[in-house]
Amino acid sequence: MPIKLNPKSVEFAKQLIKDGKFDGNHGNQCKKNSTPEEVQRFLDDHTFHEYGTWFLGMNTRAPQEHVDHYVYPHGKLNHAIVCRAILLDTQKAASLDNHKDIARAAQDLIDLIDKKVNKH
Repeated sequence: MPIKLNPKSVEFAKQLIKDGKFDGNHGNQCKKNSTPEEVQRFLDDHTFHEYGTWFLGMNTRAPQEHVDHYVYPHGKLNHAIVCRAILLDTQKAASLDNHKDIARAAQDLIDLIDKKVNKH
């Protein structure tokens, strides 16, 4: 299967959530994925490895040094936060694409956000 779970991304997202760097609802900053311009600005200052930490999946058929290598986002690059709304979209898309491990990881992150939100 060419799409694999990115475990480093899952751990990165968990840490961001634990640090309170998440949007637990449908705020304006999380209504849509990063634009190509936002991606380019991010890549101007970061490595592809850092870029990859924002995606729960990796397309093993695409080169590692290319944006197409990373799929199923969990947050917004330009805001450095995990977004519940984006995770919901990722979970749904991964489920439809039969990428169960990615869908499960997205759901686990959603649950982690929900626990943090309900704690306050």
